[in-house]
Order: sequence, then C-alpha cells, then structure tokens
Amino acid sequence: MLVETARSTVTLSLGEFQLIALNRALRGLLAIGRQAEVVAGDVRFEKRELSPLLTSLGPRELADQVALAARTTAAGHPSRAAEIDRIATLARDLAHARTALDALRIYHDLVHLPDASPRSDGVHFSADRLSVYVTVPAARAAAGDYLASISELFADARGDGGRPRRAMTASEHAALDVADWRLRSGAPLRTPFACLGTSGFRAVQTWLSLADPGPDHARITAWDRQLLRGLVVHVEYIDRDMVADKEKVEPYRLPAAWHAARTRLRVGGATPCTAFIGRPVFENHARAGAVSDEGFVLDILKTVHLHASACTAMFVNGIADCKIAIERMTGASAVRFMRAVSGNALRDRDRQTLSAAFNLNTPFEIEDASGRRTVTDRYEVGRLGIELARAGGFEKIAWDGASNEVPSRPFVEQLTHAQLVDLVHQAHENGLETYISAGMVAEHMRNAVLAGVDGVGIGTSMRHACSRDSTRCTSSSRCSKARRRSGRRCTSPSAPATSRRRRDAWASSGAWIGWTRSPSRTAPRWHAGAGASRSCGSPATGTPPSWARRSSEMTQWRCVSSSPRRPDASPRGAGP
Repeated sequence: MLVETARSTVTLSLGEFQLIALNRALRGLLAIGRQAEVVAGDVRFEKRELSPLLTSLGPRELADQVALAARTTAAGHPSRAAEIDRIATLARDLAHARTALDALRIYHDLVHLPDASPRSDGVHFSADRLSVYVTVPAARAAAGDYLASISELFADARGDGGRPRRAMTASEHAALDVADWRLRSGAPLRTPFACLGTSGFRAVQTWLSLADPGPDHARITAWDRQLLRGLVVHVEYIDRDMVADKEKVEPYRLPAAWHAARTRLRVGGATPCTAFIGRPVFENHARAGAVSDEGFVLDILKTVHLHASACTAMFVNGIADCKIAIERMTGASAVRFMRAVSGNALRDRDRQTLSAAFNLNTPFEIEDASGRRTVTDRYEVGRLGIELARAGGFEKIAWDGASNEVPSRPFVEQLTHAQLVDLVHQAHENGLETYISAGMVAEHMRNAVLAGVDGVGIGTSMRHACSRDSTRCTSSSRCSKARRRSGRRCTSPSAPATSRRRRDAWASSGAWIGWTRSPSRTAPRWHAGAGASRSCGSPATGTPPSWARRSSEMTQWRCVSSSPRRPDASPRGAGP
C-alpha cells in the first residue's frame, strides 16, 4: 500500500459529480456486453461504426444515453437483465438528484462503495448539500496535487518499485474516475515522466511502440508492469474506418488529448508515452502531391499554429514525443514548416522530442540544381527524410511503410537489411533518433533490432482479428491474405490473455533483444531485454554474430562520439 504521509482533496459540484457517476454507469453497461462476449468466446474484431468522437453532454442527455445502452445491452444479454435494470434505474435517479448528498448516496449503491467512514485504503468520499469531497492519500511530494496522488496510487497498485501488485479497491477506482474528470476539465498533469533517452545511452536500445487510441491503454496496457518493460505507450488512432485510400484517410490519426492524458496518468513515469499528431492540413490543397508554393504561403500560419498547439496540448501533460507526418509539401516547404512548428511548440527541449514521419510509399517533391523533381525510390525517400528532419530542427525521424494495401506489408520487407542499416546509421550520425512502422509482427523484430533501430511501431496486428463469419472479414481486420481468400476463421482470445501471450511471444522470439554497455561504455553486450541470459552471439562473451557486427560497431562509435545535433548539450535523459 502507498505510505500515507499527506492527503489531497478535490471538491466537485453536483453537476460535475453527476457526469462522473453517469459515465461510470455507461461504462458498466458496456463492460457487461464485453464480458459476455469473452465468456462466449466471441471476441472477434469487426468494424461496426466510425471511430468514436468525444462530445459534450449534460446530465440529462447522458442519462438518455445510459438508458439507450441499457436497452441495447439487455436485448443482447437477457441473462444479465436484472443487473442491467439496476444500473439503468440508479442512473436515472442520479440524473434527477437534487443535492450532492443524494447523488453520493446513489453512487454508493451503483459502484458498491464502502460506507462513508475512512477505509484502510485512505480514499474518502463525503458530501454536503452542494458539493462532493474526495480525499486520497498522497506522498509528501504530491501533497495537495490530486492528479499526482492518483498517479502514485495507480503505480502502487501496479507494483512499481518492487512492491507486490494488488487489485484496486472500489473507492480507488472511483477516485480514479474523478481524476479522469479533472483532466477533462483542463487540470494539468505535473507528474514526472519518462523520456525516450538517447541512442546508446539507455537500458533498452530498441523500444517496442504499441499504438492504441487510448482507452485500451488505460484498460489493459498501463496495468501490467511486465508489459511496460521495453515498451513505449503510443497514443494514436490506427483505424482507417474501412477506407484503404490513404489520401482520403490517414493510416494514423490524431487521438483525443484527453485519452492521451488518461493514459499518461496511469503510466506515470514507468515508461515513455508518445502521440501521433498527423499530416499538415492545407486549405488551398485539393489534389494529390505537394501543395503549390502560393498555397503554402497562404496556409502556413494557420497550419503551423494548429500543429504546434496540438503538440503543446500533449507535451503539457508529459507526453515525451509528438510525431508529425511530413507530406503534401516540397522539401523546402517541409523544412520551413518543421522549423516553425519547433519554434511554436511549448516543451522541454531536452526531454520532449518532435518526430518527422516520412512515408516511403509516398513520392516526395524536391527542388535542387536540376529543378523540381519527384523522389519515388523508398531508400532515397528515407535518405531525403534524414536531410529534411535535420534541417527542420526535429530530433527524431520515423520511416513508415503504410500504403493503400491493408494490412500493410511489413516494413522490413520493403527495404533490404543493408539499406535499413545504412539509413539508421546515417540518422544517428546526424543526431536523430530512428523509428520504423507498418505491418510488423514478432518475427520481424530481430532484423529491426540488429539494424540498430531505436523504436518499432506495432498496432492493429497485435489487437484485431477477423470475424468468425468468413463472409464478414473486413479490410480493417488484421489477418493474412490466405485466410481472407480461403474464408478460414480466425479468432482472438480475451484481451488480458492476449497481452500475456503477446509478452511471452516477444520474449521467446527475441523481439526485445537489444544491447547495453558496461559502465566504461566500451564493449557492447548483446542480451535479451527481458533479462534472459540468451544472447544473439556467443553466450560466454555476448559477442554479436558476424552479420550483425557492422550495426554493433557503428552504434558503438555513435555512443562515444558527441551528437552533431547540439554539440553544447548533454544527451537527453537516459529514460527508464
């Protein structure tokens, strides 16, 4: 349990508390449907509706949504009708509560809170006629900061710092709901955060970056300390809404800032959290290819401020990196855009980075001594991206291999291993962190690690499966073409079980294999990132295999050399 040395208290009005309680009732109804699917083994992924969008609702409107969800859930799960009816009745009473004290009494019945007396967990709910008061234990450093206290409480339950993992109490879950509401009300998250660190100076050389819009990070990823080992918690929409044309719908899109903040609240300082911002929005662009020079001049002010403000909203809550897709611009325009975004985004420049994402399947227009030309070769696009990211003042380059093909072809199959190694080392020589993404699974991680890549992005392939009904296998589902053609069924286990198997699969396949250094930073030691004794080369010496030595030697040189990015600066934080 968290050692209680101080307390933090937050005061909620009747209207605020009603919204918190009604949202909890709505989530309870959705959970009933999800649990019933897991019990029945019906846990397929199937695109049912457009990606959800947060909207502003009053207590009565939210109560109507709860009533609708109750009818829908009861129709699909009649065996749970009594429980569903209880939730719907309490939600209706909550919406019509006249005092905060009445609302708290109803909420106690809804979530099975203990009585109003302080409990051993230290969380205490009380109310008078106008307000509800929530008090939680806090470490001395977090006294008076409710969000920091909740983040520490969550870390304690997860088992950080060598503590045993434990289940959160009903009171703690309720206090966590209040913290989520405070984030949505604009309260900043001032807790310590983990940064990505610098290539060669961190415990994990190749991060595994798991993408999700946020809700499942809060529900699954952030709860498991072992899952967070070597993981970057990446927040982005990774669903094209069944539109394969990436000119119409980006393969990756900007998440809600609230979901990113909720994720960061739970992850705390255990591992870095990052976010995807998206490609620039130009009003004077209505065709494929780069925006015209005249249109760029007209649009750059609004576009830069829009993206810089989105990055700032992420950075202020401790997001370690924001990724922007560099598309629909010429090379010169891209450099001007990146320099302006870097100058306008508010961040800790030593620990929070900007990533320039270049899609290797998107032609790029540049102007040089021979005039304007279009670069189409994947390797050349990758090299060009290094030059532009460095010139634009960004600290990280991301190479993406998404195309109009769904699922994406694995990135490591779109370039030769020699080409990938060359790109990574060119980026490191220019002071840039590196990242690759598109269609990769466990079997591809070894090549990525041995190339010296700093981060590998995964998303859809780790989460979604086809429908059991072979005639309803959608393009958004991540399954093999052979299965799609043959109509064979493919299923997915429940989310927590999937997460555990996911972790074991990465470890057994060498997906977390990276390298660390002795204190003298002289001899690279190849190891399994999870702490296993297996190595890529000699078990006795930790020597990398001959076909990987070029990567090791080049990275060794990179580690002992000063970074050309900012000669006057020390390496960014070493990360966790």
